[in-house]
Amino acid sequence: MSAVLENILVIGADVTHPIARSAEGTPPIAAVVGSVGPTGDKILGSMRLQYTDRKEMTEEIEQIVKERIRDWYTAKRKLQTSILYYCDGVGGS
Repeated sequence: MSAVLENILVIGADVTHPIARSAEGTPPIAAVVGSVGPTGDKILGSMRLQYTDRKEMTEEIEQIVKERIRDWYTAKRKLQTSILYYCDGVGGS
């Protein structure tokens, strides 16, 4: 497995929205995780509370993905050859 993921950054993203019985003003939460280990075994992540509109939420996801790319480079001292991006509930991505 290590040879397969050696040069691939694996990213997962999701946005969770409050349900009807959530406290008033509960914001959606956007989160992104990305691999930094040599075999995809080490994962770093970021999350943001979303108090803004959907357009800005997509821009925020973009910034978090950039963080994951920087973390990859910091850990491996090289850029990935590919990015495998999994998302669920992230509109416009």
